[in-house]
Amino acid sequence: MREVIYEEYEPNSVLNVHKRIDGGWFWNKYSAFPYMGCYYGCEYCYWRDEKYNRLVKEPRAFGLDDPFSQYIKIKKNAVELLRQSLANKPTEVIYIDSYQPIESKYRLAREMLRVCADLCFPVFINEKSPLLLKDLDLLKEINSKSYLNVGFSMAFSRDDGAKNIFESRVPSVVSRFKAMKRLSSQGIIVGTVFMPILPFIGDDEDNIEAMVKKTKDAGGSYVLDGGLTLNG
Repeated sequence: MREVIYEEYEPNSVLNVHKRIDGGWFWNKYSAFPYMGCYYGCEYCYWRDEKYNRLVKEPRAFGLDDPFSQYIKIKKNAVELLRQSLANKPTEVIYIDSYQPIESKYRLAREMLRVCADLCFPVFINEKSPLLLKDLDLLKEINSKSYLNVGFSMAFSRDDGAKNIFESRVPSVVSRFKAMKRLSSQGIIVGTVFMPILPFIGDDEDNIEAMVKKTKDAGGSYVLDGGLTLNG
């Protein structure tokens, strides 16, 4: 059975303040993440790079086949830190995730969204899991108070072949498009984050056309595309 290590810790900060608005991508000035490491462990994810993922060098990660997806650190004080950090910040879009399986236990992503709702901060969510539908009440509140945009991360338009190789633990493509449709029906801006488009794997016409069509059918208003980022 695949081993996954979960460890709680208390960082000194949780809010990332970017030098400039991330125009052309997610339009966010801030970002905050409740967990370090990712259970889904997509093979193409640039967060595998040591530049972004310090966990690979920690002693508890030694001996694991894939530290990125098998060693998850939980920012136990993330909610309190976020509230303190945003209290005196100018209102701009904040990028928040992630609804990986451990969120069902800790609910940190939900509580961080609660902070954004309370302080009326607009939010962008980039997500691979329909688990966020459990917080539909809160998502609707943010949408009514300020602004909410939920982009569903997709690299493949079908649940077969390459999807099973590159993102085998990620919830199905079908479930993500169903979640998109549910959010769209509630008046929330949704779309597809088609990143990365894998050369010679996901860049064929069938995959691209299907991604656009399924996004439209699910009520999505955009497809945001990006190429593959390689380490180094």
